[in-house]
Amino acid sequence: MRSVKWIVRLIALLVVASTVGLATLVLDTRSSLDKSQSAVANEWTELRPDIVARYVVLADANNLLRDSGGPSRTIVSDIDAALREWDALVEDESDLADQLHSANELEGLARRLDKVVTASPQTQTEQQLAALVDFANLKVDASVINELIEKYQSDLDGSFAKLLAGSLGFEELPALVS
Repeated sequence: MRSVKWIVRLIALLVVASTVGLATLVLDTRSSLDKSQSAVANEWTELRPDIVARYVVLADANNLLRDSGGPSRTIVSDIDAALREWDALVEDESDLADQLHSANELEGLARRLDKVVTASPQTQTEQQLAALVDFANLKVDASVINELIEKYQSDLDGSFAKLLAGSLGFEELPALVS
């Protein structure tokens, strides 16, 4: 009888110790992920005005291409749609991952726009080429944010963090293409 009480007490002690240990691990993991994610978010807040300015110039270049005619409807409409999505995400201060994905999509579309313009003499007006140069000159240095994203991803990929990330509201972040 006495040994049964002892075993029950020992099991209860082990359950309490395990619960405390697990709670400590969860809180430590969350704290580490919060810190890494906040560093990325803070750097994004610093970069975003420059990125917004860059996409204003991209919109101007896109409008010039629309006005020049020629075989450019697809790229023009793709950029228009991506810019609308970007504007909505920035205005709503939406999810950081969504904003990064949108920025990356616009960077890819800007490369396509450059290829369309430089491939067709009809679209190579002085204004159009100047707009593309202006866009290129507004390059954003993504090295710091990408280092922070890499650290965040490394924290996120930790074995325990990987199990908890989704339930704690953390998601993968793409590197910023620049």
